[in-house]
Amino acid sequence: HSFAMQDESDQAMAAYRTASRLFTGCHLPVLCTAIEYLRTNNITLAEQFCRQAKSMCATDPLVLNELGVVHYKQRRYQQSAECFREALNLCNNQPERLRSAWEPAMFNLGHAYRKLGRYKEAIHQYQAALSYAPKEASTYAALGLTYHLQGMLENAIQHYHNALGLKPEDTFSHEMIDKALTESYTTGNITIDDGFGGERDEFESTSKQKNTLGFSTPLPVRHSATQKTTTPPFSVHIPGQGQAS
Repeated sequence: HSFAMQDESDQAMAAYRTASRLFTGCHLPVLCTAIEYLRTNNITLAEQFCRQAKSMCATDPLVLNELGVVHYKQRRYQQSAECFREALNLCNNQPERLRSAWEPAMFNLGHAYRKLGRYKEAIHQYQAALSYAPKEASTYAALGLTYHLQGMLENAIQHYHNALGLKPEDTFSHEMIDKALTESYTTGNITIDDGFGGERDEFESTSKQKNTLGFSTPLPVRHSATQKTTTPPFSVHIPGQGQAS
């Protein structure tokens, strides 16, 4: 994990392989290898190792959250939502004090629902995530975007403001609040399109050209909370870990 946190991917992989040999049958080194492949954007190998980890321990919510992240990155949003839901279902019997560790899965499920156009369900998941992590600026930004997509500009602007209050340097929220304010003072119409009939993909590189929406910073998904203590932070939330994009 220390190597991964320092972007020493080769050394991190070597350490995970050693752990896998030493702890035969344990799915965690395999899962961490999948997460490292996700971090380096090798989605094919990430999916392979996620599926291997699932075959070793199908009841670990961490595995399901990471597999959901893999599906999300491949734009398989329905499968992604199913994985996040299953991860959360496995946590239903946990004590309330442990539920906060799975806030990332709630956040990620909100992303998947938003991509599917299921905005009310997305808002419900984001609000649930906020009940456990009220200081997450990215959750407010995601809520703002979801309201924005529905043409609810007042709610969108309020949530972008909340995001900027927690993270003033958030480029995404700055760009989107400017757009929402402009729309609210002109026609009120919203044109959130990437030129291909859909909203912008959060995982698109910020160094590439902007889409017609005009925002250049990706809105990240997160890795699980339980991984906060076991694996490095990534773009998508993993219950028990940190944040991922």
